[in-house]
Amino acid sequence: MTPRYPGAATVPALVLTGHHAPVSGWWRPDGETVPFRYVRKGDLMPGVRGSGVSWKLELLSSETSSQQPPD
Repeated sequence: MTPRYPGAATVPALVLTGHHAPVSGWWRPDGETVPFRYVRKGDLMPGVRGSGVSWKLELLSSETSSQQPPD
């Protein structure tokens, strides 16, 4: 399923390590307990502890918004 966020293009439900972030925002590895990570649109999605993971968008962000993690 592909979630929609107001004012944004369609965002994939999950993005894999090594792929480009489709939007800027706070991402968390799907099913992991590691902290959120802010990733800017176009940056490569990182790995976690040396492994590839699926990243889930937790909070959409604009390029000008503050980079504070979600509650």
